[in-house]
Amino acid sequence: MMLSLSLVVVARASSCEIGPGRPDVLIVGAVKAGTTALFGALSRGRKEVYYFNNDDRYERGVDFYADQLRCGDVDATPLYLVHPVALQRAALDVPWATWIVLVREPVDRAFSHYNMLLRFAANERRRKGATGPDDSEFEEVIAPEVACYHATRAGFEDCVRTRVGGTFAELLPPEGKLKEFGALNGLLSQGMMAPQLERARAFGPAKLLAVSQRALYDDGSAVLRALLALLGREPTGAPLRRYESLSDHTHFDTHDGAGPFGGHRHRVNATTLARLDALFERPNRALARILFSCGTTTVVDATVGFRDHDAHWLPQCPDPPDL
Repeated sequence: MMLSLSLVVVARASSCEIGPGRPDVLIVGAVKAGTTALFGALSRGRKEVYYFNNDDRYERGVDFYADQLRCGDVDATPLYLVHPVALQRAALDVPWATWIVLVREPVDRAFSHYNMLLRFAANERRRKGATGPDDSEFEEVIAPEVACYHATRAGFEDCVRTRVGGTFAELLPPEGKLKEFGALNGLLSQGMMAPQLERARAFGPAKLLAVSQRALYDDGSAVLRALLALLGREPTGAPLRRYESLSDHTHFDTHDGAGPFGGHRHRVNATTLARLDALFERPNRALARILFSCGTTTVVDATVGFRDHDAHWLPQCPDPPDL
């Protein structure tokens, strides 16, 4: 099976300096939600520069930032979304930029994130020459965060910083050794998109767009056409890129043989799956009210792809939750 993203690259500005129009797009999230695929469709620069969410890098200033972007006009660092300081810095330093958030069904996203951690642990074990398991059950990994959400009055802000559990956690780099917060934190919380979108809006980006990851996969060309129109970009007529195989996990995270949308769910214990679906029921309803403008204050300026591609998990204009 092949996926063709047959849109085109837009002309690049000649200057590599940071200034109005550079970067003009920040793909701020979410992790494991198609950000690599979208970035590849929009830019030939460097992905994940970790500038706004890394103190050491940020202190080196905008010249360093421009160098890290490699003259690109898109910064795709998906962990910005869970890092409020990063969002504040981005809003202050590149106020002209449009922010894009990709949204994925939360249980599938969490399991994909878990698979990424398994790879991290395996690499760390090899680096250390360690023996023993580099593996941990999904239920073990999310257990501390599930416990947080079951605590009295616990919510997103309380639980997003919960570090992963499980037997392999000690094989992963210490918290301070990673360049960013979030890779080892809040696997479930990072799928609770309503509070994250509301927080992003509060920082006042020039424009905030929400894009369906499933739509990007199912109909990438249509999604990109819609995005280019929203971004005010014009295609040049040259083919953009072809993703030769869906097993290319760099783009759609299907390296483990499961499909990218719903394909992970059958691998989760049925009892755990039911509990997670119950946990996400209210957050998903809150997200739907934002995405479909169900009588709420406008949070996102535009959405792409949700109505036609996410009805299986995202109710359209649901009734308000019981208080």
